[in-house]
Amino acid sequence: MSVIDQKMNAGTTEFIILISSQGGSTFHGNAIYNYLKRISPKVVTHNYGSIISMASIIFCAGEERYTVPHGIFQIHPARSGAVNQLIVEDLRELLGSVDRDNENMAGIIASATNKSEKEILEKLRQRTNLNSEQAKEFGLVHEIKENLFEPGSEVIVIKDQQAQPQIIQIPK
Repeated sequence: MSVIDQKMNAGTTEFIILISSQGGSTFHGNAIYNYLKRISPKVVTHNYGSIISMASIIFCAGEERYTVPHGIFQIHPARSGAVNQLIVEDLRELLGSVDRDNENMAGIIASATNKSEKEILEKLRQRTNLNSEQAKEFGLVHEIKENLFEPGSEVIVIKDQQAQPQIIQIPK
């Protein structure tokens, strides 16, 4: 998040976050979502490929949410990778944690789409796949757009946590 913090300190008033991701942990996805929802600059999210699993939560952080015409979206229930020797109490705690993660995801998606949490929980259980048009009808997407950003935009590419951000100026 340090790149975003640096840009905010320099006076940036809008961030366009390009996302194409298979998702990841609920811990990290929730942290990114909460961070993006609470910064003062406007956040715009744009699917330029696939928004799967926890990436859908991060995508919902955008005040404006766009997708390319052939974008893909998938939502599904939270999972746990715990496979060690667990006693009954551990299993109950684990199931409670996964249930809370599902409720949290449903709340975020429901808020973004103006649907009920109950309806979103059912869509999670169904492992729902949507194309761009379906995602727009569902309320995840505000608009389907070809262009990811305006000519002259500064683009910061972050491939992973260890890589140094690369700043690219898009020609006008």
